[in-house]
Amino acid sequence: MKETYLELRNIDVGFGKKKKERERILHDVSFRIQSGEKIAIVGETGSGKTTLALTILHILPDGVSVENGNILFKGCDITSLKKKEYADIRGNGIGLVSQDPLSSLNPVYKIGFQLREAFEANTDLTREEIRERSIDLLQELGITDPAQCLESYPHELSGGMCQRVLIAITLAGDPDIIIADEMTSALDVITQKKICDYFDSSFMNENKAIVYITHDIALALERADRIFVMNNGAIVESGTPFELFDHPCHEYTQKLLSASFVVKDAKKKSSQPSLTVSRRKHENVALEEPLMEVRGVSKVFEKKRKKNFYAVKDVSFSLSTGSTLTIVGESGSGKTTLAHMLLGLIKPSEGEIFYKGSELSSYSRKEYKKIRQRIQPVFQNPFGSLDSMMSVYRSINEPLKGQVFSRGDVNRRMSDLLDMLSLPKNVVNKYPHELSGGMCQRVAIARALIGQPDILILDEPVSSLDCLVQEQIIDYLQSIQKELGVSYVFITHDIYLASAVGDDVLVMHKGQTVEQGNVDDVFHRPQQPYTRELLEALPRIDSLLKM
Repeated sequence: MKETYLELRNIDVGFGKKKKERERILHDVSFRIQSGEKIAIVGETGSGKTTLALTILHILPDGVSVENGNILFKGCDITSLKKKEYADIRGNGIGLVSQDPLSSLNPVYKIGFQLREAFEANTDLTREEIRERSIDLLQELGITDPAQCLESYPHELSGGMCQRVLIAITLAGDPDIIIADEMTSALDVITQKKICDYFDSSFMNENKAIVYITHDIALALERADRIFVMNNGAIVESGTPFELFDHPCHEYTQKLLSASFVVKDAKKKSSQPSLTVSRRKHENVALEEPLMEVRGVSKVFEKKRKKNFYAVKDVSFSLSTGSTLTIVGESGSGKTTLAHMLLGLIKPSEGEIFYKGSELSSYSRKEYKKIRQRIQPVFQNPFGSLDSMMSVYRSINEPLKGQVFSRGDVNRRMSDLLDMLSLPKNVVNKYPHELSGGMCQRVAIARALIGQPDILILDEPVSSLDCLVQEQIIDYLQSIQKELGVSYVFITHDIYLASAVGDDVLVMHKGQTVEQGNVDDVFHRPQQPYTRELLEALPRIDSLLKM
């Protein structure tokens, strides 16, 4: 017989110091989760999902508190427990995997030390047993060299590897419930499948429970037993994956489903993911000289007393004016290292990079500064790439430093970009912390475009955003490309996204190119086993289709 692990009864959460001025964040939230059950809470950024997780874990920030309702853990009311009393539940009873591993992991300690701390806090294992269990856990989560991982610092690992370490730290407490807050948003499809399969098998077989908090509705449809849809701090709809997929009642649920690339393809009733392929072809591309050409580029990192490591090895491609090259591959495949070489942030160990026919290393330092204005980046985390002390106006203008422009010309450029990206004019007076993730990313795109570059290097530009904002950003990027003729190198681990935005694709694995060509050819007729593995790992929701 199933046991009710967690129950929320009519929870209201408010923010504000004065009672009359308090703002309601969560409204009348109720649900329960039983042993062996997987539920998903879905919704866009700002819908209240993370606040709900923090409420359950009793770690709400100052000024935010539960105003009404009750939280029961295994039948006991834990709503009003003090922090010290709750410490026995957090970790052993309820574990959290947060979204941003780099802010959760301590940068000055090795991974092995941080894992050992988690085991020592929750178990009676010896140090030798902790090391063995740590290696086993990391291996089960898909890290190929766990012993080396234990000796590494967080900054030496990819974002996907750091996320897996964070999951291992949570699992060290052997909790009854795991709250996975955007646990897979930084992971490629292969790693995501491995971790979700791991939970489905070993974790769920022990009658544990999991709460997926996610903006990825395809993940919720594929993995959850029940789904709760949140909007503006309230649960607006709930049901089984089949019920929500086949007959969504609430307008907001319908909107979420219509914005998902995976759902769009599944609606075609294909037994295999059809992958909506970009049809934007450039008839004169073949006649033009490549805007950028990469020839046999490699990057070697030297390690003391160890064999040198090839982060990128012998990569070649060309990029034409007004086209999009997508680069896909799992975490640690070398995508970001390649992007840093294209941007001139690190120098290639071997090979050449040409821009408009000239090799970049041939430019003087002064000349290279001008080239950098023509090749601009948009990074994954807009909050991390924008200076928190700068207003939006100063941030967007930053790339124009050292250039001669009248104030009127700058303001005209900025006004045009704000219109193009559907940003309100008053956004220029705000600071990053006052904006949503989607607005911050549009500001980052405006900053990249203000100097009228030829190429944008977009490194996972929408992976941290919900599907509604993703769709908006992609629409903006495609309309900008059509209007301005800018070229994109679009780096992503999302195969559906890569197929929707790209003209050509480069598939990377362990620093090398395993396959490249037109997106239609590569994704519909893959020639290499690794490409087929990527495609087979895509979320499958075909079972929800009516026969």
